Amino acid sequence: MREGCRKFIGASGGNAGLAVAYSAHELNIPAQLFVPTNTSEGMINKIRSYGATVTVIEIQTKGSAQNHVYYYKICVTILLDMWG
Repeated sequence: MREGCRKFIGASGGNAGLAVAYSAHELNIPAQLFVPTNTSEGMINKIRSYGATVTVIEIQTKGSAQNHVYYYKICVTILLDMWG
């Protein structure tokens, strides 16, 4: 890993999000995961169990590619606002 990594960030309410949370936990690095509203409570709890911060985005990602693009745009917008 490159020196200086301060945080892992991911946008997935599935296994990819869980992998990001797990990896961050194992490396003792904070993680921020953005998940869509249709993510199961069980998966959100699993992600949080590794110490990740979870932000639920008000969108359903099932369906069209347009929904997925919109979801990622929201995630990027939130990150830009966080970083000022």
